[in-house]
Amino acid sequence: TKLNVDRLNQYVDDLLNGGRTPATVNRALKVLNQAMTLAMKLSWISDNPVTYIDRVKHEKNEINPFSKNELNLFLDNAVDDPFYALWLVKAMSGMRLGELQALKWEDIDFETGLLHITKTYDDIHGTGSPKTKKSKRKLRLNYDCLKALKVHQSKQLELQLSLGRYWNNIGLVFPSSTGSYSHKSNLRNRSFNVILKKSGLTGRTPHTLRHTFASLMLMSGTPILKV
Repeated sequence: TKLNVDRLNQYVDDLLNGGRTPATVNRALKVLNQAMTLAMKLSWISDNPVTYIDRVKHEKNEINPFSKNELNLFLDNAVDDPFYALWLVKAMSGMRLGELQALKWEDIDFETGLLHITKTYDDIHGTGSPKTKKSKRKLRLNYDCLKALKVHQSKQLELQLSLGRYWNNIGLVFPSSTGSYSHKSNLRNRSFNVILKKSGLTGRTPHTLRHTFASLMLMSGTPILKV
């Protein structure tokens, strides 16, 4: 057990030094603890070394939403970005990034302006149900979002025609350059962060747009329970 504990502590250190967040490390320890607990029940081991490992402490990042002017600046600098429509819809709807990654054209009714959220996408586990039961919902998009989505759809069809059989046609609204699911790291590093730097803004992540949406709703007088 002593040797296993030493190895686990080294494992935790290696994860943290490799750039993993405390939350990710703690999730890994949680899964490992479940496995070791089962191993004890099956009498494969006599002791669970994970119980001797302290969970990694972490401070929650301070929420720093965009002001209205900052949001307008960000969106103005995003106009020429291939994922402009994604960032606009996210800012105007508060959708999670995974919900936008999983969004398909069949989920959008351009006549009524309704968008149906029924699934989410995770880079590791693929598609699945949204985070909570209430996350399955309908949102009404404004004119600017619908217009941006139609322009985005037109450009996507042009790309699809140019790639022909190399396009993975699964109906995604915001796919990769070949039609498959886009990855959060690419959306963040090659799109969001580029726009953020171009706007002269710092200290934000794509999730900031979700907080910004809620913040602006509250400022407009929307009841907090509705928000």
